[in-house]
Amino acid sequence: MHPNGSGRDRKWNWKPAACLAFLGLASCLFETKEVDPNRPGFLNLDLTLKPNSSALFKTASADTIFRLDSVIVVLSANGVASIVNTYAVSGRADSGNISLTTKVYALAPLRTWKAKILSIDTTLNPTRRDTVHIDSVSFNINPGDTAFVSKTVNPVFSILRARMVSNSPGSLPNNVKYLRIRVDGSTRDSVVIGPNLHWVDFGNSNTGCAVGDSGTIIRSSNSGINWTAATSGTTQNLYCVDFPATNNGWAVGAAGTVVHTITGTSWNTVPSGATQNLNGTSFSSNNNGWAVGDGGTIIKTSNGTSFSAQVSGTTANLYSVYFPNNTNGNAVGAGGTILRTTTGGTSWSAQTSGTTANLRAVFFPASAIGYAVGDGGVILKTANSGSNWTILTSGTTADLNAVFFTSNTAGYAVGDGGVLLTTSDGTSWTARSSGTAQNLGCIAWTTNGSAGAAVGNLGSVTTSTNGAVFTHQLIGTKSFDMQLTYKYFTANVTHTLLMDAIDTTSGALRGYQAAKSILLGPGKDSTLTPNSSLAKCGYAGTSACTP
Repeated sequence: MHPNGSGRDRKWNWKPAACLAFLGLASCLFETKEVDPNRPGFLNLDLTLKPNSSALFKTASADTIFRLDSVIVVLSANGVASIVNTYAVSGRADSGNISLTTKVYALAPLRTWKAKILSIDTTLNPTRRDTVHIDSVSFNINPGDTAFVSKTVNPVFSILRARMVSNSPGSLPNNVKYLRIRVDGSTRDSVVIGPNLHWVDFGNSNTGCAVGDSGTIIRSSNSGINWTAATSGTTQNLYCVDFPATNNGWAVGAAGTVVHTITGTSWNTVPSGATQNLNGTSFSSNNNGWAVGDGGTIIKTSNGTSFSAQVSGTTANLYSVYFPNNTNGNAVGAGGTILRTTTGGTSWSAQTSGTTANLRAVFFPASAIGYAVGDGGVILKTANSGSNWTILTSGTTADLNAVFFTSNTAGYAVGDGGVLLTTSDGTSWTARSSGTAQNLGCIAWTTNGSAGAAVGNLGSVTTSTNGAVFTHQLIGTKSFDMQLTYKYFTANVTHTLLMDAIDTTSGALRGYQAAKSILLGPGKDSTLTPNSSLAKCGYAGTSACTP
């Protein structure tokens, strides 16, 4: 209660002026005092922004969450100027964690006032300023009194979700490259789909494989131009692959996973004896190889059928290993860790790297010359088999994830944000366009150096035949289950929703489409699954896709 008010509507104050007692009877004389009708009243306004508890799901767009930055309160009444107040807030409307302190206003009395409340979500890229909540409440203000008003403010926009699922991946003729939803003809959400690819290697001048999440292995027989899926025999994430011969390949991954192929197309699991994630592998011959992983894990095989643990002398996570021959090897890892062996891994010794950055990859084009790359654009070089390392200038601060050399001096490094660097002298580095902003996890060249490929997130593959110009392509996938979202969906209006699953990235559209009519109430959200399959379009014998 405001100190100037009693909490009751009143216009007159009454108080006794004097009392007389006569014959046991009491009589009082009263005087009256009129309250000033111009005396302001007060509003004590308590606001709650109604959350939408279902508004946070896995979505394709980054801008699908209500992130509010301000609340506007507009107070209006007949005969007086409107009062506009803006308050900074911070929080998400979906979880209802936005704190609003009680507001107190002095207002002209003897009027019916209206408070209009709006919440604002401002985004910078693209620039837009949207009202997420809008509501109002009316109340009376009397002189000297305080009106206590509590209001739960309702959202004005709806959230639209369209779930797109490939129920029969085997029936799709081609991999789908991206999904999108369009509302009333305008694209509202789109997402590139495809597996995150972590590593790639070539076994000869044409044939290579790339590995990635969920046991993904894809194979190319034309130097990375086209790729087909191979059967990995695992659903674990695969982080590295090495081909000591054309079709003899080894891949390692999460939870100690090791898979092996002698055909390049079908893979079989090999017991590793390790439980930690295996992040890197290197084979000096068909059956003589090493793998390194988290917690300082190092394992070795000499027969291609079983592995044994080696003592690394560190608990740091190891991310990459390289053996140019059967005895000399180097492993790199977290915090600038470099380990070296000259005994085939029987013993390992720590080397001084000169950096505390995580080192993600190591490569030796010759037994004495090697390179390592890592976080923050770090590039190291050794000219004495890994005993001493020198820091080179990379020209980037992006995390570098892989390095590959086609000669002692001609090399490539790739990293986050699509960064691609080249060198012709093994010392100075030049940035090249990779054609993508996706993180690139690895780059490798064919054994004769005629073609190279870099792989990365969401099925990104970038290829080159000259080392200067790189062409980007998307691998796509036949298996997907994604929800696409449009949060600024105008309520109480019928909208046309068009859902696309497209397998082309240029030229005429080709893929699958479905259309739906949508009507949602304010503050609601809906997940929509078409009652029938998306219609095939853009293929021979089918109608054209709706552009």
